[in-house]
Amino acid sequence: MKSAIRLLLIIACITIVNPLSAYVVEGTDAIYLAGRTDITVPPASEPWFFLLRHAGPTPEEAMETHPDFVPVIGGSIIQAVAPATGGVDFYNGFGLNYFPPGGNGVDGSNLWPLDGISGYIGPQGPLAGVFLDDTIPDTGPAPAAMDFTPGGLGTNFSVLTPALGQVFYIGDGFNSVPEAQHFIAPAGATRLFLGIPDGFGFYNEPGAYDDNDGFYEVDLDVSLEVTIDIKFCSDPNAFNCNKKGVLPVTIFGTADFFVEDIDFSSVQLCTEDLVFCTGAPRDWSFADRGTPSDAGAAQCALVEEPAMSGILVEMDYLNPDTYLDVDVAFEADEVQDMLGAFCSADKGTISEPLVITGTTMNGVTLFSVPVPNVGIDQLWKANK
Repeated sequence: MKSAIRLLLIIACITIVNPLSAYVVEGTDAIYLAGRTDITVPPASEPWFFLLRHAGPTPEEAMETHPDFVPVIGGSIIQAVAPATGGVDFYNGFGLNYFPPGGNGVDGSNLWPLDGISGYIGPQGPLAGVFLDDTIPDTGPAPAAMDFTPGGLGTNFSVLTPALGQVFYIGDGFNSVPEAQHFIAPAGATRLFLGIPDGFGFYNEPGAYDDNDGFYEVDLDVSLEVTIDIKFCSDPNAFNCNKKGVLPVTIFGTADFFVEDIDFSSVQLCTEDLVFCTGAPRDWSFADRGTPSDAGAAQCALVEEPAMSGILVEMDYLNPDTYLDVDVAFEADEVQDMLGAFCSADKGTISEPLVITGTTMNGVTLFSVPVPNVGIDQLWKANK
C-alpha cells in the first residue's frame, strides 16, 4: 500500500507545471502608453501630439494601442520560456521590412522620456518592457534611461534589475550563451508592460506608431522565491513518523508579497528534487509570526505574563514585522509517504531539504530554495 501511495505522490508532483503565459505585442503597442488608463487614443485620421504621428495618412492608418501587462510581485523573476518570435515593420507600407524581436542593429535609438516613463537607448524597435506599480505614470520626473548600446549595458546581459518606470530591452529574451535572461521586478512593482519604443527615426520624442504593422510573441514565466520555516520556532524540526496530525510550514510575507494572494490549492511540500510531493495543505492560518530572517529560530518570543509576575510565557511569534505570514498544515501521513526511507531510518536521522511550490491567484509561481538547515527546511526523526 505504501508503494501505491508513493506512486500517487509522484504523479501529483509531476503535474506541477509553471503557469506560462503567451503574450502578443502588436507593432502599435506603445511602451509609452503603459498604464495610461487616463489617455484615450484618437482616431488615426486625427493629429495627436501626446505621441507624434505622421503629418498625413499612412498606408496602415494604425492607431496606437495600450500594451498588455503581466502580473508581477516585487522581487519576482521574469524570463522567456523560449526565444520571442515574430516581426514588426516600422515603415510606410505593409510588410516591407520586418524587424525581429531584438530590433534593428545594436544601437540607433535614443528616445526621450514621457511623463513618468523613461527614455530608451539601444537597438531600434525591439520588444521592450517597463515595470509599474498600481498608479498611473502621468507625472515626472522619469527615471534615467538605461543604455543598451555596446557602450552601455549592451543586450547580452544575464540579469537585469530595472527601476519602476524604466524602459528596458527584452529582445528575444535570451543572451548569446544562449540562456534565458532574468528580469527582476523592483520593489513595489505589480505589473510588467510589454511594448515597443518608437519615434521618428527612433530618436527624440516618442511616436510614429501609426505606420507600424506586425507583432512579436513571447511566452513568459514569472516566479518568486519565498522564505519558509518548517515548525516555526523549533530547532531541530522533530518529526514522529508514527503519529497522525499535521506538519506546519510557515511562509513569510513581505512588503511586496501578500500571502493572502496564494492559491492554497496549488501549494505542495516536496523533496528537493521535486520528485515526491504531498497534496495541498489541509488548513492554513494567517498571523504576523516574524521576519524572514527569523527562520530557523529555536524559540519564539518570551513574554512576562501576567506583567511583573516573573513568569515567562512563550508566544507564537518572534519579531513581528507588520506583514502577514501564513502557516500551512500538511497531513503528517502524506509527509511520511513523501519521505520514504527516512521513516525507516534510525532516530536522529535528518531528512533531505524540503521545499514549497505553488502559485498565487494571478499565476506567479512560488518556490523556496533549499538551505539546508534542520531548523528550517529539514526534519529530525524523533521516533525509533
